Parts: sequence; C-alpha cells; structure tokens
Amino acid sequence: MGYPAAMLLTLLLACTGAPPLDTAEPEVEDEVPTGTACEALEIRVNGDDPPQVGDEWTVFLWCDDALMTGATRLLFDPNDIAAVSDNTAQFLYAGSATLTMQVGSRRQEREVTITE
Repeated sequence: MGYPAAMLLTLLLACTGAPPLDTAEPEVEDEVPTGTACEALEIRVNGDDPPQVGDEWTVFLWCDDALMTGATRLLFDPNDIAAVSDNTAQFLYAGSATLTMQVGSRRQEREVTITE
C-alpha cells in the first residue's frame, strides 16, 4: 500500500463518526474502608460478676457492640489466680487481679476482685 492509500485509509477511519475512546479515570462511587476504629472496646463475661472462688467465666471482647472473633489471648496478673483455657477462666483463690483480653491486635484490661 502506498502513501496516498494509507493516508486515505487513515482519513476514512477517522471519519467513521465513532465517539473517541474515553480515557478519563472511572469515578469512585463508594470507598471501601481499609480499617475500622473501635469507639468502645469492652470486656464482657458470661458468669457471676463479681466472681467467687470456683466460679467460671467465659470472657469476650466487644468492639462497638460487635463481638471480636479470631485468635484470642486471656491473661491474669497474678497469673495463678485463675486456671485459663482458651477464653474461659476458673477462679482458684480470693484476691484482686488484672484481666487482659486480646483478640488480634485489640487489647483491653479490667480489674477483677474474686471473693471467698
């Protein structure tokens, strides 16, 4: 194909009446949140509160009234005041302790007093 034929073909393609290609960025309708903040992080227990020696608690961590799920860690200081298994604790003797509940990167503490 010679130069005049190529030029003619280019002009014919340019005059087809087709709209130009849209090269604008697409509009973002809804942004997906990348993370959520907890306005109210709270430890909740299933069991008598305050506990007595021998009582058992199942401990949960809540964020803005939503139950936190995932890998959990339940700790007491002093650590021998309760026997811990997963997110359940059985209180072994009377006294005061700091309960720490962690789910993922969220962590909350609560003071507990165990009575006789």
